[in-house]
Amino acid sequence: MELHATMMSIPFKVKIGPILWTHITDKMLEKEEGNPRCHRLRIISLFESAYNQAQRVLISRRLIHHLEDNSLLPKMQYGSRPGKQCHGPVLEKVLCHDISRITHQTSAFLEIDAIGCYDHLLNNLLLMILQKLGFPQ
Repeated sequence: MELHATMMSIPFKVKIGPILWTHITDKMLEKEEGNPRCHRLRIISLFESAYNQAQRVLISRRLIHHLEDNSLLPKMQYGSRPGKQCHGPVLEKVLCHDISRITHQTSAFLEIDAIGCYDHLLNNLLLMILQKLGFPQ
């Protein structure tokens, strides 16, 4: 495992990646089967498998641990966090709505979610913000 991790980190250290890592395949998938209109298509970028794995190990895991250790994740963030289960946010939401309905209170619920927005994130800007939050360069 140590050898594999070292081999994966070399391109990041020397800032020169394998040629395979420079190619991205974009696929367009129908959001609704049989509806190929251009505004109803989802574009998915496919990266080489080893590059994806290296990104996940070297960046994503470190980022999640950094955010978790420094309490930078919002309370409503449940995905892949220790001690949080997938049915937790569903139960919390149902209970909040039930309490609001039973007590006849006007309520507003804010959900901040990036589902479907990941292809709109500006990576360079995102990396600068992460560095400002203390994530190592």
